[in-house]
Amino acid sequence: MKNTIKQTYLNRNSRGMPRSLAIGVMLLVSPLAFGQASDEEEDVFELSPFTVEGTDDSGYRATSTLAGTRIRTNLKDVGSAISVVTEEFLKDTNSNNAEDLLVYAMSTEVAGQGGNFVGGGAGAVLDTTHRNSPVSNTRVRGLDEADNTRSFYLSDIPWDSYNISRVDLQRGPNSVLFGIGSPAGIINAGLQSADFSDENEVAIEFGSFGSTRLSANFNKVLIEDELAARVALLSDNRNYRQDPAFRDDERLFAALTWKPAALSGSSYNSEFSFSYENGEIESNNPRLTPPIDMISPWFESMGKQTYRADVITSTDSEDWYLADGTTPNGYGGATQSSSPNYSAWLAPIGNRVYDGVAVAFSPEGDQLYATPADVRTYPIGSGGTRGSGGGQLRGIGPYNIYASNVGGTAFPGTDISAYKAKSLVDPTVFNFYDNLLEGSNKREFNDFDALNFAFRQNFFDNRLGYELAYDKQSADWGRENFLSPDAAAITVDVISHFVDGTENPNVGRPLVVSSGSGDGYREMRDREVMRATVYGELDFRDSSNETLGKWLGRHVFTGLYSENQIDDKSFSYKRNFIGSSYAPSAGSAVNQAQRDAHVFSYLGGSVAGASSASGLGISPVTTFQAPTSTSISVWNNTPVDGFDPELDGLSDDELNDPANYIGWQTIPIEIVNAYSMPFESRPYTNATKLDNKIESEALVWQGFLFDGMVVPMIGWRKDTDTARGAGTLPGVDGIVNPFDPDFQLPNGPNDLQPYNRSYNSESGESLTKSVVVHTPQTFRDNTGVSLSFHYNESENFQPDAGRIDVLGNVVPSPTGETEEYGFSVSAFDDKYTLKANWYETTVFNANAGDAIAGNYLIGAVEAWGQQYALEARDRRGAFATVFGTSSSGGDVVYQPAGDPDSEGDYSQEQLDTAYAVQEAAITAWLANPVSEQFQQTWALTNYETQGGQTNFGPPGLVTTSDTFSQGFELELVANPIDGLSVAFNAAQTEAQRSNLASGYVDFVEARYADFQNTPQGDIRLWGPQDDNTLSDQGGETTEGKYMRETIAGLNFWRALENGNVPELVEWRYNMVANYAFTDGRFAGLNLGGSWRYQEAPTVGFPVTQGADGSLYDVANPIFGRSEESWDFWAGYEMALNDSVDWKIQLNIRNAFGGDDLYPVTGQPDGSLGTVRIGAPTTWTLRNTFTF
Repeated sequence: MKNTIKQTYLNRNSRGMPRSLAIGVMLLVSPLAFGQASDEEEDVFELSPFTVEGTDDSGYRATSTLAGTRIRTNLKDVGSAISVVTEEFLKDTNSNNAEDLLVYAMSTEVAGQGGNFVGGGAGAVLDTTHRNSPVSNTRVRGLDEADNTRSFYLSDIPWDSYNISRVDLQRGPNSVLFGIGSPAGIINAGLQSADFSDENEVAIEFGSFGSTRLSANFNKVLIEDELAARVALLSDNRNYRQDPAFRDDERLFAALTWKPAALSGSSYNSEFSFSYENGEIESNNPRLTPPIDMISPWFESMGKQTYRADVITSTDSEDWYLADGTTPNGYGGATQSSSPNYSAWLAPIGNRVYDGVAVAFSPEGDQLYATPADVRTYPIGSGGTRGSGGGQLRGIGPYNIYASNVGGTAFPGTDISAYKAKSLVDPTVFNFYDNLLEGSNKREFNDFDALNFAFRQNFFDNRLGYELAYDKQSADWGRENFLSPDAAAITVDVISHFVDGTENPNVGRPLVVSSGSGDGYREMRDREVMRATVYGELDFRDSSNETLGKWLGRHVFTGLYSENQIDDKSFSYKRNFIGSSYAPSAGSAVNQAQRDAHVFSYLGGSVAGASSASGLGISPVTTFQAPTSTSISVWNNTPVDGFDPELDGLSDDELNDPANYIGWQTIPIEIVNAYSMPFESRPYTNATKLDNKIESEALVWQGFLFDGMVVPMIGWRKDTDTARGAGTLPGVDGIVNPFDPDFQLPNGPNDLQPYNRSYNSESGESLTKSVVVHTPQTFRDNTGVSLSFHYNESENFQPDAGRIDVLGNVVPSPTGETEEYGFSVSAFDDKYTLKANWYETTVFNANAGDAIAGNYLIGAVEAWGQQYALEARDRRGAFATVFGTSSSGGDVVYQPAGDPDSEGDYSQEQLDTAYAVQEAAITAWLANPVSEQFQQTWALTNYETQGGQTNFGPPGLVTTSDTFSQGFELELVANPIDGLSVAFNAAQTEAQRSNLASGYVDFVEARYADFQNTPQGDIRLWGPQDDNTLSDQGGETTEGKYMRETIAGLNFWRALENGNVPELVEWRYNMVANYAFTDGRFAGLNLGGSWRYQEAPTVGFPVTQGADGSLYDVANPIFGRSEESWDFWAGYEMALNDSVDWKIQLNIRNAFGGDDLYPVTGQPDGSLGTVRIGAPTTWTLRNTFTF
């Protein structure tokens, strides 16, 4: 194992304050020795209460925010947890986006290159598809993803520093501002406005791996004190260490501010503001984790064994053989635990290939062979029938599948899916640090526009005013994946012979498998907001009674009304699939495994001669690989002339003699490449159309009593959400038509057909109460210190009426509540400010997301069960083969248990037993169908006659849970001397999940009870075999399938209840400091650095045994590895002439970073599961010209 992974077992020890904290503090404040004092006063501008300006900030200290009461409020008077990142902080750290910045933020985690967590859950395989999201994947206080906002409007547009002045971070719910936001909080980017001073800036930046960035920002006063305009441009081409990963971001921003003199006077003013932004982002994002290791076991545990996949006879002897052709060891041997040749490592090749065809590519990009992934006969059967033995291609599975196959005392906890796929941690096998596994075969995009217009008027010297605002955003984002999360693996081809008996020339070669479920996705969302805000101030200090005026102070009242319209469309498609002209799969839908067109991408020559995977130096996929139509071998069951298999008296040898049939035959196969088709004509497998209209009302009162010493605040908010959905499109051959004229949103609650449309409305009220108490001014005058105490109770209602449960019922919207208290200290004319905060936050009805595996099967098992019950009843399709006749004269189409005699016949007892199981299962299934509501929700089309299914996840389907978090937050900002800025924060977080939604649990458990306690669970899927009694183990039953996937997923989640959320870091510390020399021989120089430290995260739990099965020992979590990062920068600025200033700055991020790997999940014994690739050391050199 690589040296940076210190041990195979992870750290179980408790965690504490890092030793390097004291060192970090001393190093970062050492510039104090070079300081010079300055008492120059800054200019003060009268600003609208609806705006804040960066000119209010000093170094890293912001003094005001809109995040407390919707109008500008001093941060010291806000009781909730708000942190503000200033423009100076962004420039010093060269934080250009959320991934750059949030690693410094308190109680906040961000995924991405350079981030501090993965955010993929705790499943066997991490879901890292959030790499494709339009905005960064974040988590606040261990709770949930924070909402992304721009100027306090919800947004699907990622922010960039080229046109923002500050970032506000609100932690926890706040009904005053964020009634429509995430209960975890928001991350708000404050857009720049057009200011009344001429300022121009051009910045040119070069960085690691050939990255370049050009930004320009021009602000011009067109009419003095009346009209100003700003234009900003960005071209950011960021490359990553993983070649060829990249992210190109091109943007244009314009803003206009008009303060018409005709509408302004000595005590009142009017202002129009306008902004527009357009952008295009194209990317091939890097992977956060190494590939899954499906190659090492071949060397370490399997003896480099290879296997035959050929059909030995024409009908029922499709056993696999060892490569030497001597010992039966295949589907009936190598995957059967009772066989002496059993290998628990064998699984569907690439962890994804269950059926369809595999099309191979050489490392140079040449298309090679195509082979069936599952044996099919042709042309016999409806659309081709499957061979009676499994006959699937097999390969090496991930560690979690291996553990499940072995089970027992060797791997306790398999009943709760406790084991994880293992990451490849040896870069000499494949250099995952420097290479993107799939090369250029995936992409992400996000195109967007944003328009904002506002009109404001303020009267009586800003004591009364209103704002009317309109905001419209359009975002169009998506992805084209090559590898699904559970197929992002490197393996080796262990097949020595294909299904037709021909030799595989590529046996022993390393490869990756692009699953047939490699997908394309596109989503288009429009947001339109109309908002009216009004405020008024009542100031008793204006009264003639000075004492009464101090006691009653002033009171600010704010009212809000807004309408928020969200229109959303999404489209899903498979990149490649088998066309309908290929008869053996023609009867299957595009979204079924039989139509999968898998890509086998070979990564080099055979490695069979190597003794170990270590040192192989496998290459990534280096060419674009899209399979095209080709030809394939299938078994033709048509008898040759002169042979009639229906004749009486034929021996078993004669019936099974391959010479009596046409046999292997090459036929053409059509491969459809959906991604290359025009948008309007792509064969989509799923589409959604939704809209939400949210009406919000809010009232806020904030008082400043007893000469400003007591600042209470009460905020009330009411949100009404009406959500409409166009329903679930029916599919033809698995293809849906999103442009169907009937695929429309309903006009009301009674307009729900066709397609089971939805119309739901929900209202909620939330309340925020806080109080801040300051020490008297006399105390500050005498001591130089100001002390404040705060207490806050906040609620949050996040309207989301479009969510449904497994039955299609509306799921209540997420809510949140928090209680927090603490104190603040400000000293030496606010040069030092410190805030300590203790909190308890709970989010109710949050999306459980990845925590529940096997969700798709809730509907799929009903569709499949119905389909195969009908086929078995009618003796057709997968059940056309008759094994014999029961004593009662019925056809036996369920393969009997045990082996037939030498003539291939089963005993009458075997036949009668199979027939009894068969008929009882069919009768029980058809007598207990799911409800019509369920059928509509899951789009079970033609349920009564076919059991078909359009898709495997109804729009809006969610499973919910509650998350509780408590902790402590400490924040220090200091400007102790002129030129020195220091920021430090520390956060303790404890977060656990609980209360899996009863709507999910009740249905799943009730249906599983049907499968366990009645013959309904004996329905055989795929064909005549079941999943535990037959020698070749070629099939599954409804009970077995449900138990292995859905129930296992439920048990896994239940075992995690009240345990730490995935990747929980209890203590996290950040410090940033910068010193700028203002005179002397070092004038113009600035030096700075930062230190970031997070303790070892929770990566898993040991397993214990309870009365009802395995349990996680959540009281004794397994920890990963702590993480420490240092950043440094140095800059120099000077005047080039009277009008142009130049500054150059070098930033080095993660200065001491190496080839680090950080555990994300662990096995119950403490060994490694999935690891995260640590951030590499990167540099940027920025030249900035201001004039």
